[in-house]
Amino acid sequence: RKGPPAMFTVVDISQYLGEHFGFSVIAAAITAYFASAVLHLASGVVSRLLAPTYNTLPLIDQERWSSGINRGTVGLFLAMHGVAALYQGIPDNDIAHGSSELLQHTAGFALGFFVFETRDSLNMFYAHGIVEETLMKHHILGIVLYLSTLLTGCYHFLVCIVLIQEFSAPFVHIGWILTKCKLDNHWVWDLNQYCLIVVWMLLRCGMDVVLWYYIVAYSLWPPRSFLQGSLFPMLFILLGQFILSWYLNPYWLFLKFRQIARRNTKYKAA
Repeated sequence: RKGPPAMFTVVDISQYLGEHFGFSVIAAAITAYFASAVLHLASGVVSRLLAPTYNTLPLIDQERWSSGINRGTVGLFLAMHGVAALYQGIPDNDIAHGSSELLQHTAGFALGFFVFETRDSLNMFYAHGIVEETLMKHHILGIVLYLSTLLTGCYHFLVCIVLIQEFSAPFVHIGWILTKCKLDNHWVWDLNQYCLIVVWMLLRCGMDVVLWYYIVAYSLWPPRSFLQGSLFPMLFILLGQFILSWYLNPYWLFLKFRQIARRNTKYKAA
């Protein structure tokens, strides 16, 4: 009698993942997932003790509060690693296959974070009936991006420096928390929102320009290494960067300006 296929055994699955990712990269992804879970839980406990507003919020907003703290904190952590990757430069001047421990571990950590965030969005749906469609799509696409680049060993530099855009995450969620604390007419809210707009223009829209520079430069001029990577992650990066730079980032920036305008109208009317 034949046993099950080798790939169905836990040992062989572990070996397969280890060969394609490296065990340290798997450890980075697992660390990101459980660190996010612990931070999400801890932020709820600490907020319950130190933030009176938190205790007055409905359960769904308490969940969003904790999710925002986690998203802002881990986003800042990933953004700093994106800066380190940009400072390190392209390994071996090969934008498709060049890699390093920093790039691999950063991509692995990002993968684990996106897996946790997808689980968090699913929890919001099944527990509260809230469909966070844009957020869910963003996180699923993130999983596909980092999984495909880690499996193929391609484009690690590009998928790490794009994380610099996550510097905007803390400002987004601080603004939400200030609004829930009824401080949206306070100068602190204004300062946070205008800092968010500056960061968005410089580090989100600005990084879009930087990413297109690398893509075009390493496609048109020797060694043209961008075109030498695996087809699926290459096309995925091109499509994703097109949507991000020509639609999502400008549209989300427009929403930030509209949010300020609506706040101003609200308090002028009052």
